[in-house]
Amino acid sequence: MKLIFTSLFLMITLSSFSQLKVVDMPEEENIGKVKNMFGTFFESYRQGEFFTIMYKDMNYDQIVEYKSFHMNEKSFNELYELIMNKWENPPSDSIMIELKESFIWLDFKRALGITNLIIRHAPSKNANIYGRSAALTEKKVKKLFGKK
Repeated sequence: MKLIFTSLFLMITLSSFSQLKVVDMPEEENIGKVKNMFGTFFESYRQGEFFTIMYKDMNYDQIVEYKSFHMNEKSFNELYELIMNKWENPPSDSIMIELKESFIWLDFKRALGITNLIIRHAPSKNANIYGRSAALTEKKVKKLFGKK
């Protein structure tokens, strides 16, 4: 009886100290990818209910660093609509958008009759450091958001 009680006690005690838990991740669905001859510098994908936009940080010449920000489906679609609505008559000032964990700024630049979009991103709401994307044309924005 003591042996059964001791074995049972050890099994319960040992299983309660386990801290690792395997979590099933939803499959990643690619939405859009923008490349140039040097590689990918923008990518958007969906994983479960979250949408992620990943970009190559252009603040550095020698360092290759990718940053990303996340949002839900409604915010992803609203961001696309906001960009497209501002495309023809771009504002002179940046548009600041607050996400759940970070901020992004949309900077529209117009030169020689062509509008480009640069996205700046602060990875945390308390950060003074931000990432800066490469310039996107209208065609590239549509490709990124899967609207081709």
